[in-house]
Amino acid sequence: MRVRVFISMMCAACLALAAIPVEAKGDPEAAERQYRIARRLAAQGSTQADAALRKVIELDPSGPLADDALLDLADLEGVARWPEEFGTISKEGATRALGLLGELIDKHAGGDRVVEARIRQALLYLEPLPLRDPPRARMELLSIATTPGAGVWANRARYCLVRLDEIEGQTKRAGDAYQRIVLDANDDPAAVRSAVGLGRLSLRGGVFTVSAAWLQEAVEREAPAETHAVDLRELAVRGVLRGLGEGNGWSPSLAERFAVDVRSPAGFARLPDGGWLIADRKGEGVVRFDSAGRPTRQWPLQDVQAVTVDLFGRSFAAAGEKIYRLHPSEATSVARQGGMAPVSSIAVDAVGGLWMADRRGGRVARLDPAGAEPEVIWEGNQAKLSHLAWDGRRIVAVDLKDGGLVAITPAGIESLGDVTFAKPVGLAADAAGQIAVLDAKAMQVVLLGPGGEVRARLAMSTAGVGRPAALALGPDGSLDVLDEAAALVRIP
Repeated sequence: MRVRVFISMMCAACLALAAIPVEAKGDPEAAERQYRIARRLAAQGSTQADAALRKVIELDPSGPLADDALLDLADLEGVARWPEEFGTISKEGATRALGLLGELIDKHAGGDRVVEARIRQALLYLEPLPLRDPPRARMELLSIATTPGAGVWANRARYCLVRLDEIEGQTKRAGDAYQRIVLDANDDPAAVRSAVGLGRLSLRGGVFTVSAAWLQEAVEREAPAETHAVDLRELAVRGVLRGLGEGNGWSPSLAERFAVDVRSPAGFARLPDGGWLIADRKGEGVVRFDSAGRPTRQWPLQDVQAVTVDLFGRSFAAAGEKIYRLHPSEATSVARQGGMAPVSSIAVDAVGGLWMADRRGGRVARLDPAGAEPEVIWEGNQAKLSHLAWDGRRIVAVDLKDGGLVAITPAGIESLGDVTFAKPVGLAADAAGQIAVLDAKAMQVVLLGPGGEVRARLAMSTAGVGRPAALALGPDGSLDVLDEAAALVRIP
């Protein structure tokens, strides 16, 4: 009897032990070998990198390389490391990346990659996408920036917070914070980027000598290419020379001319790599040209009306009743123009909001990154607005009724200066908030400051332009003009 009771007790104990979940043992050595392979595939841009990294996690789910693999998987989607890298990830990629980073943070809370993952997650919430959530990003970055012992990650979080302040127009606070980073963490990569930030803010303030000094320091310290420190320095130097009375800042004698085959241009924009986008109405599409004037890509869109390239390097086109984003492989519809169709011009603001003016110029609307339909911001019959551009803190346009320059504000529209144009056919703005207007009747480009004051004029005849149709400004302040005589003219 006692034997049977003992056996029953032992069986019950065994069953109880069997019911307790046992964590599967990983294979750290196999995971390490697999991780080396996966990293090599990722570096080569192989399509097999994703599966290889997932295999690392499968081999050792709780091992020391699982969090590395999760972060690398997020990298494959295009997650930004710094704010200057925004704009490369897709909406779908951002959703997948958030899942990967969330898994890392939840399952590897004690790992050495969790703080970085939190910063990358916060940056995702600042992307110009429907998931954008600045308050959430700010709260997370603030938590990291004030965490004792966070080291370089605290400095990165601080920089991201300041960049957010700058984007949101808090220039005084941003300037003070950039200065503190430069002083407190001078050897950190965040300090170099902060020097560029101070250069940008000085550009906006029209203090070109100070801007040039900060940007020169950043260039000497090898600021990353995505900060555009070299181009911004050139823009600041142009401002210094104009202030000294050393010409208008351009060199028409050095102008380059490129022959292009465009039948009926409807839009013109400059690309970050120095190339161009031209909307060709009769050619039924948008053509991309490289910096040597060679056509490299065409998107066959019917009834194309306008194109723009935003601060993040993303390209958009308005065609028919839709807005398209132009990817290297295809054009994808991102929204409908709604009651604004057909639009006459488009521009994108600092947070990815897409602005559009209707063909009659009596309405201007904004499409939020999370929106499906544009919201009318201004409507009236006292003006006919066209040629929208983002000048760094607001949308500007020309009024075709009186030929004046205006800014679109929450209160309506306000005139910028008292300069008027006989036949304005193009408008562009640079990082200093300067606005260039192409007057086809006066045959000149006029450069104005943020308040509408004239800073420079350039006669088109000096650059060999006979029939100017549109213009664009480069990040370095160089001038591009589309000539109806089938030519692109770059004026350094």
